Amino acid sequence: MKEQTGWRPQDACFAPKGWCNPPAIKEHLLKKDVFPIHGDDVRYIAIESNPRTRDMYAKFSIPCFWVSPEGTSLTEGTRIFKRLPR
Repeated sequence: MKEQTGWRPQDACFAPKGWCNPPAIKEHLLKKDVFPIHGDDVRYIAIESNPRTRDMYAKFSIPCFWVSPEGTSLTEGTRIFKRLPR
């Protein structure tokens, strides 16, 4: 991520593959792994393409971005957030 954006997160969390309910497992991981370590009152961002998971993050006031289909920018709705180098 640092090579592509110039930014490196302090931590990253990924759900295991094969789960049929991504919002549920990611909420579980937030509560079980992320909040106990970093707190629930700090600023987070998520890179997420699943609309239901984006809604779940919104419950926790976590803004979500996703990489455009071309892989060239992070987007928030229709607004380009950051162009990524090719």
